[in-house]
Amino acid sequence: MSIARITALLLVTALIVAPPADAAAYPNPARVTGDIRVHDPAVVKRPDGSYLLAHTGDDIALKTSTDRVNFRNAGTVFPNGAPWTTTYTNGSRTLWAPDISYRDGLYYLYYSASTFESNRSAIFLATSTSGSSGTWTQLDPATGLRLGGGMTAVAGRNGGAIEAPYIVKHGQYFYQYVSFDLCCKGASSTYRVMVGRSTSVTGPYFDRAGKSMTSGGGTEVLAGHGGIHGPGHQAVLTDTGGDLLVYHYYADNGVSLLGINRLTYDSAGWPQLV
Repeated sequence: MSIARITALLLVTALIVAPPADAAAYPNPARVTGDIRVHDPAVVKRPDGSYLLAHTGDDIALKTSTDRVNFRNAGTVFPNGAPWTTTYTNGSRTLWAPDISYRDGLYYLYYSASTFESNRSAIFLATSTSGSSGTWTQLDPATGLRLGGGMTAVAGRNGGAIEAPYIVKHGQYFYQYVSFDLCCKGASSTYRVMVGRSTSVTGPYFDRAGKSMTSGGGTEVLAGHGGIHGPGHQAVLTDTGGDLLVYHYYADNGVSLLGINRLTYDSAGWPQLV
């Protein structure tokens, strides 16, 4: 057999057995077990070292974990419902996109009430000293501190789909993570996670190439690959050993699941998943 034919056969074989270029572009989610069906997850580390996760669902669903691997259902934030939100939900008990944090002995939970494609939404705040189901106190809108009149745009795509912004400080930079493209279509979802950074929390934020995030900029951190479809609606958990990206993704069967990956930073300070 000629050398030319052997070379040709090797090239054909390589093309057959080599995985698609995007198959190894991103790592798979780290192993998690238990009750891991989630949408729009956010996680906080508790003073005792355990974890409390909140996610979109009826009355806002809660889960707990002692090791960040095995998660268990832990009821809901509002087991008796949240009637103050129904003006925005058309009577539905489903509440969206919680953000949970802990500060000075108090858990804070911001969440949204809306319906798809209505453009009628509201943001609410509840607090709890324990984080447990049924212990959350809704901020009274009549006495709560209202937002000031000024707003600062920190990201935009000129009409393209962008949502779920999350800002976290690491070193000298504030990093803004956002989700581009389409959620909530099962395995056909095209969500992907993008990032930009700034030395000021109010921006301006730029991606690695220097493009402003208010002009559609964003450096891709995570996208669909293999059996991981539409990863997005991310949050960042700063834990012992470093930062973690927490997100949901869709499996091949369309079920929305919890994804967690460790974040590292390259020599220029840009985040990447491991």
